[in-house]
Formats: sequence, C-alpha cells, structure tokens
Amino acid sequence: TEIYTLSLHDALPISQAWNISAQQQFDSSTTLQVAYVGQRGTHLMVPTWLLQGELQPNDTTTPSPYMAGNPGLLAEGVSAKGTLSDGAMWYNALQATLVHHTTNGLQYQVAYTYSHCLTNSSGYYGSWGGQTTPASPYWQNLYNPGAEWGDCYYDVTHDLTAFAVYQLPFGNGKKFAANASKPVNAIIGGWQVSPIWTWRGGFPLDISSTDASGTGSQGARADCNGAPSYPKQFMSTGSNSVALQWFDPNNYSNPANGTFGTCNVTPVRGPGLNDVDLSLQKMFTISESKRLEFRTEFTNIFNHPILVSPSTGCGGSPGDPCAFGLGQITDSEGERNIQFALKFYF
Repeated sequence: TEIYTLSLHDALPISQAWNISAQQQFDSSTTLQVAYVGQRGTHLMVPTWLLQGELQPNDTTTPSPYMAGNPGLLAEGVSAKGTLSDGAMWYNALQATLVHHTTNGLQYQVAYTYSHCLTNSSGYYGSWGGQTTPASPYWQNLYNPGAEWGDCYYDVTHDLTAFAVYQLPFGNGKKFAANASKPVNAIIGGWQVSPIWTWRGGFPLDISSTDASGTGSQGARADCNGAPSYPKQFMSTGSNSVALQWFDPNNYSNPANGTFGTCNVTPVRGPGLNDVDLSLQKMFTISESKRLEFRTEFTNIFNHPILVSPSTGCGGSPGDPCAFGLGQITDSEGERNIQFALKFYF
C-alpha cells in the first residue's frame, strides 16, 4: 500500500527574475549586447520519503517522526511519499550576443553564456538519458537539507552558439562573375550556405549508491575519496566491446554501514557538445512565376562524437569500491546525417 501526502504548510513556489543589459552599436549593421541575468526560486516542491529514519550521532536510527502517530499503518508495511516546499534555486549568468545584419550577403549571430545554477531540488522531471542524468529527486538525508545544495543537473558553465547565412558572391549581380552567361550563372550563381556551431561544457552528474545508512534513504550517494579526474581513455569491457573511461572510478566507493555518502549531489561532469551543422541551397529561376530550389543539409557535418552520459551508479556492497563500469561511456548519438531536397515553386 502506498500513501501520497501533501503538507498543509506547503507554500506556493515563487520565482523572481532580474536582468540588466547594455548594448553597443559598432556600425549600421553590427551590435553587441551584454547582459547579467539572475533568477531566484523559493518554496520549490521536493519529493519526500516520509518513512526515512533519522541517523543519530551514536550510529543508531530512530523512526521517522512523520508517521510516528500511525503505528498501525507502519505495522502493515505501507510506503509513504509526500512533497514539501523546501526547495530553492539560484541562477546567475553573463550573456553576450553579437549580431550582424545582412550586408554584402552576410548575416551572423554569436551568442555566449557564462552561468551557474545551484539548487537543492532536481524535481520530478528532467531529461533521463542522453547527456544528462539528474540526481535523485529524493534527498539523501531528509533531515540535512544543506547537504543537498549543489549544481542544477542542467547547469552549463560555458555555452556558445553561432550561426551565419552567407549568399556566395558569384553570378549575375554579385562581386564575382557578375556578367556570367546564363549556363555559367545557372551553375555558380544563387548559392547560399548556412552553418550553425554549438559548443558547450558537460552537465553535472550524481554518483548514486545503495543505502548503507540504515535509514531507508531513497537518494543514497557514494563516498568521494578524491578530486574528480577525467582520464578519457578507451578500454576493453570484454566480449570485443570497448568503452570510454570518462572519469576515474577509483575516487569513489560505497559508504560504510551506518553512514551517508560524502559526495555532494553533482561531483562530476559529463561530456559536452561540439557540433557543426551546415545547409547549402541554390535557387534556379525558371520564369517570373516559377523557380526550383535545391537544398542539402548536413547534421553533425564533421561527424564529431556526441557522447552520452557515463554510468553513474556505484554498485557493490557497503564499504567496498564501486563495481566495474562506473564512469564508462558505452554509446553515442547524433552521427552525421545528410539529406537532399528539391522544391518547385509555381
């Protein structure tokens, strides 16, 4: 039997946001904007395992006070979950955007963000899989909220995105071959290239463990025994399989019996993203009312590996090193794709 509760003392979530920006115009087509953006969230909902016991200084565990008044329910072996409005978050960012409006067939934009997000609640929702694996929505120790304060699972320190649209200067009316014949112009004129570059750092990751505290923790974490290290070395995993050892697993272990894990909620970072997409298109004019558009698009044109999140489960028994496989990446996504399209306008 499962019981889901809401506290009568829960407060409505509050989000406060502020920003200040300055803009500089260099010429009639180019501007730079720099902004500080901040956000503060309070009274965020935190899922709560109401049956978690309380670990005492003498290593004994006392029952949860939340269900102390219902010994009958406890005797029936129920599980009890709830939500408390104890969560909070901070976000601070420096954002810079350079914009160049079209001149000589070229327009572009470069946007860069340097930011940091902190919270003690990853929430019920998030992207499970891919390049990010949020920490457990449940706190490791319900009675020590300060230990849950750490990087948001979607925190990215550096984030850069740039794109451009460039009409190549060849063919009739352009800088080069302006007087080209119709056959030549049909080949070299009317081309447009549009690259998009995305680069960012990796997302924070939790290193989970089985509960060794004896409290029934639903968000148990591993012990951190050293600073994170990233060898990024390929290694054999048996059966002719190869994995990338993203971070060193020797710096982490299972907590001893009667203790909580010493790792914070996000002790390591996963792989980032470096991706270039490109589209190339050309317009063929047939008559005043008819034209043909050819387009080809390259997704991840350089076929740069987009690595998924490494394994973050410690595994093993209390007090022992983490099981084999921690920190390994065994998959990637987003390989290069090329597609072609032909469209007739009339």
